[in-house]
Amino acid sequence: MFAPLPKLLFSRLIAELKQIINNNYFIVANNKFQLRFQALKADLPCRALCLCLKQHNGYYACSNCLQRGQVLGDRNNIVYYRYEQNQQPRTHRQFKAASHQAQLNNGQLSIEGIHGKTPLLELSFNV
Repeated sequence: MFAPLPKLLFSRLIAELKQIINNNYFIVANNKFQLRFQALKADLPCRALCLCLKQHNGYYACSNCLQRGQVLGDRNNIVYYRYEQNQQPRTHRQFKAASHQAQLNNGQLSIEGIHGKTPLLELSFNV
């Protein structure tokens, strides 16, 4: 079973949110509402899907930093992350550049753990 692509999941939502952002408010039952977006709240598998990140078994599985995992074992399928302080944080600019590069190679090769461009970047969403 395959997971749906973020573009399929978010296309309608992104279009509606862009409209709300451009209008500065929306009306429901004659009540005016304003929205502010703060962050993406999700568990790790959902966050990985939404942001086009490798999951916990990828070399760059952390969405906050650029710590690279190490392969352990004879079958080359176990990735280990030792605790290291002061890891280089991911920046929004790096995330956008890596997602653009990954999109250019059609997700065949992940760039720093990113395997595609998330539609959430269209909302000026600071990853």
